[in-house]
Amino acid sequence: MKKVILFLLLLQVLPLSATEDKASIELPKDISLLLQQEMQQIRQGMESLTWLVASGNFSAVAKVAQELEAGYIMKHKLSKEQRHLLVATLPSGFKALDQRFHAQAGLLAVAAQQHDAELVNFYIYKMNEACVACHAEYVSDRFEGFSSPSSHSHH
Repeated sequence: MKKVILFLLLLQVLPLSATEDKASIELPKDISLLLQQEMQQIRQGMESLTWLVASGNFSAVAKVAQELEAGYIMKHKLSKEQRHLLVATLPSGFKALDQRFHAQAGLLAVAAQQHDAELVNFYIYKMNEACVACHAEYVSDRFEGFSSPSSHSHH
């Protein structure tokens, strides 16, 4: 039953057309490295939220959420030229998922400041959902669970 529910949830966040080609994002190495650094910091932030919520440390949850909302590295280390190139290169779907993630981080910060554990967990779920959708669409080759079943070898 859990797998059916998870499958139905994934259907809601994955692209509507399964026949669309996977988007390939080609970035210059310097921008790609900054993006990888940002993803590592997002990962660390997302991983820390589970324990912070479970321990009722809402002030720390709010701080992590505000950092996630602020966008870490990409907003602070890119030159104006790199920023223009990034905006021109990234697919609109990627940009929409990114905007959704950061907006939900802001809402998470507000929920944490209000000590609303249920709403905090909801926004963490929504942020994770955005991560899943983005990884499945744009970097499925890096995450085994998002690669198509036909790409696995059958022995």
